Amino acid sequence: MSDLVQSRLRSLATELARFLEGHLSAVGGPAWWQTHVVGQLTDDQQRRVNAKQIGTLPALDLVALLRVFERNWPELSYKARLPPELRTFAREIGLIRNRLAHPAPQDPTFSADDSYRALDTIERFLTGVGSEPELLAGLRGEKTGLLRAMGSPPNAPAALPSGVTETPATDLPPSAARTSTEVHLAHLRLVRTGEHRVQLRGFDRGGEVTASVVRWTIRGGPDLQLVVDVARYGVEGDAAEVGQVFCSSRMDSPDTWDDIVDRLRVGLYRGERDQWQLELKTVVRQGRPRAQRRVLDLGALQRLTGCDVKAALITAGAGAVGTRRDLFDDAGPTRNRPVAVFAPDNELVPVLAYLATSVLSLVAEEERVVVPDTRAADPREAPHSATIPTPAPARSRPIRPQRALGAPFMKPVTPSKQLAKIVGAAPIPRTEVTMRLWAYIKQNGLQDKSNKMMINADAALKDVCGGKAFVNMFEMTKFVSKHLS
Repeated sequence: MSDLVQSRLRSLATELARFLEGHLSAVGGPAWWQTHVVGQLTDDQQRRVNAKQIGTLPALDLVALLRVFERNWPELSYKARLPPELRTFAREIGLIRNRLAHPAPQDPTFSADDSYRALDTIERFLTGVGSEPELLAGLRGEKTGLLRAMGSPPNAPAALPSGVTETPATDLPPSAARTSTEVHLAHLRLVRTGEHRVQLRGFDRGGEVTASVVRWTIRGGPDLQLVVDVARYGVEGDAAEVGQVFCSSRMDSPDTWDDIVDRLRVGLYRGERDQWQLELKTVVRQGRPRAQRRVLDLGALQRLTGCDVKAALITAGAGAVGTRRDLFDDAGPTRNRPVAVFAPDNELVPVLAYLATSVLSLVAEEERVVVPDTRAADPREAPHSATIPTPAPARSRPIRPQRALGAPFMKPVTPSKQLAKIVGAAPIPRTEVTMRLWAYIKQNGLQDKSNKMMINADAALKDVCGGKAFVNMFEMTKFVSKHLS
């Protein structure tokens, strides 16, 4: 698969050199080579150009050509009337090239799904720079071949009740069923398609970091196919940011989904008691040219999407879902923002939270009218209507009495006799139950090595999980809940 992508990257380099030569010579004048090419390269690239006496764009490698494209974007986009998403495609092509050139030891393969996404990005970029129809037709033919190799995209499954359900892989042999992870959220079908390592720029880390990425392919019918990545940096150092969730490709979805590709990322942050958290800010358009995130309360989000997001995330293993005021007794300006708290090893909660707030909201926005909730105490954090651009007028409200200390999700619960063998018999908060349970799983090496979402239950954990010897995180959370009172 990687040979096919590398061949198309070479073709892209040729086309990009042709495009740049045709436009930079027009915008840069007689000295365009020095001012718009050599002057835009890194010091190392400039030394190579001088040492090899390179004087033409086709002689530059793809990395140098992409840098020239990026550095001259303002002039090129104006002169050639380039769509803004073309810049995003160019950056993704750079990541594809880097992954092929420097494969990670733990993820040396380039799957059919990866190849399809790479060819799709290359095709979209070449279309934007005006490549020949024959070249684009060849790319489309290769994409079709890859789709056949992966299996034709299935039609959307029937709508399920609000929340998350898992589809058992009954048509697979036992060995394959263990590594096949398929989940539904409302009408969306999620398939975990792999894990790899990449370099990403963090929100507040001041530079690029190495991230472990779990990739999910999302399908909502023939017109909605997305790739969503959950990236984790780890918890080394003092930085609060530990990861991010983002849409990395819209595959064959309509152009309107370019709104969220590599935009509107959701940060994962370190919380208290070794838990992670993410904010549930909703993506809406509200008549604007591009989608933006807004604060909707959980009730408004449910009315918009038709999905009980809180119940779905709790079922998937979230320790708590609510506003900062409810969970952390936050009295600051961000107190009304919805937040989900979850264990660091939980792979489902981040991707489900992203889909509920970033995909289901956009799918439903034009079909529903959400009545804004005007009860927020701070107008800066008041939940917004998802379809009505003008906010509702503020109204007076009585001052709330001082809240009692202690967040609701910190209320102690009592483990059953079976669960007490693992987490102890004393009443403890649900978050502490989750922490002790995962400490037990790690200490005893119960997490499956080939699929970390699956747990190989020992005798004590079998008593909690209904006698099952092999359960996933999703099932385990439901079993554990039955042992708390």
